[in-house]
Amino acid sequence: MKPELSLPLISMLLAAGCSSPVPQTSSETHFVSCDTTADCAATVGAGYSCRAGLCRPESDATSTVSTDGSAVPPRDGGGLLAFDAGPGQGCAITTAYSGDERCLEPPPSGRGVQLHYGPSSYDDPDVLAPFVLPPGLPSSDCVAVTLSNDRDEYVQSFHGSLRPGSIFALVNRVTSTQLDTPAPGPCSSATSMHWLMVPGPDAATTFGGSGAPPEHAGAALPLPARSTVEINLYAWNTTDHPLLREGWVNLYFADPATVTDQVSLVSFMGGLSMLAPAQSTLTVASGASDTCSAPDPRSVVLLEAEASPYVARHAVFLKRAGTSVREKIYESYDPASWDPLRYDSVTANPQSDPTRSIAGGSSGILSLTPGDEMSWECDVNNTTDGNLQYKQGIGGAVCNVWGYGVSTTSSTPWGCVF
Repeated sequence: MKPELSLPLISMLLAAGCSSPVPQTSSETHFVSCDTTADCAATVGAGYSCRAGLCRPESDATSTVSTDGSAVPPRDGGGLLAFDAGPGQGCAITTAYSGDERCLEPPPSGRGVQLHYGPSSYDDPDVLAPFVLPPGLPSSDCVAVTLSNDRDEYVQSFHGSLRPGSIFALVNRVTSTQLDTPAPGPCSSATSMHWLMVPGPDAATTFGGSGAPPEHAGAALPLPARSTVEINLYAWNTTDHPLLREGWVNLYFADPATVTDQVSLVSFMGGLSMLAPAQSTLTVASGASDTCSAPDPRSVVLLEAEASPYVARHAVFLKRAGTSVREKIYESYDPASWDPLRYDSVTANPQSDPTRSIAGGSSGILSLTPGDEMSWECDVNNTTDGNLQYKQGIGGAVCNVWGYGVSTTSSTPWGCVF
């Protein structure tokens, strides 16, 4: 297994009904889906109510006061969407493009920051034009922005909302000098690292706080003061009309005094040299001699397979140091879904079921030590009349798995490729 590719090469490649007893989770990867508060009582117990289709805690920590004297919602990810109830909350934008309702109001002052990929003006055609995607075309590019946090912060939860046509948004933290680039362009060759993944048009994840499993209550994603990030938005316009490429990602901060564990992104990217002939099936897998070893003691808390239209199955395996047994810890079958699974003391993941396209895997805390090895594979089903190579969206396939890890000592992302 090779070390993770540099951002410029990755960017170039990017351009090139369930009967399980386990409650269904949405793309908002921690919360349980619901129709009524009674559903929450039956699945996650007392103290939760059904809001915006998800079970959420009824109470939060005590509010604080911002520098301007206004009340600030508590720094606790368990109450994430009490202040961010979904796309369109508080946004009053009107454009000629679909998806205005997906706008997110920024977090209250002192509670977090917002990342924005999109035009700074909807009235200036010169500003708007670079973000307009004509019918039938894909796109993958970056904007860079320096965030407004004046001190080191920790991100306890996030909510991302993207306009129609968007596949995902990958946020990379730039670790060298980089000027802001409000207009989309090639992703920077500056030193950077994968930092946060927004999987799909509406996604949220809680890392720590009252909404997290007890062993992860102190988990958060480090965000150094005045960080510069690049937002890599991947989109594909399959409609017959232009689309506006735009997305909002709200980052909610933790109280630094409560942070005990550091979160980092996991990225396993596979099949970079694949060639699936027309009208064929192909299993793409890491070789027997390849290794993707845990870099340090950490727990994997979330895994999700990147949606890819011609990939019929993703599977992830764990081989403990000193053994030869590969344990299957993740498997998914839906080419259109990211199928997130969490690994902790409270989540019971279902068994995977290919006949009903149900994703599943192991359950419990997934702690790793150096020498433990991950491997992954995909079944590619090429139903087209042309060859398929590594590429997101129509006309390509990827064997990518993303997720998050937690460590008491390191926030370095863990990434491997084959």
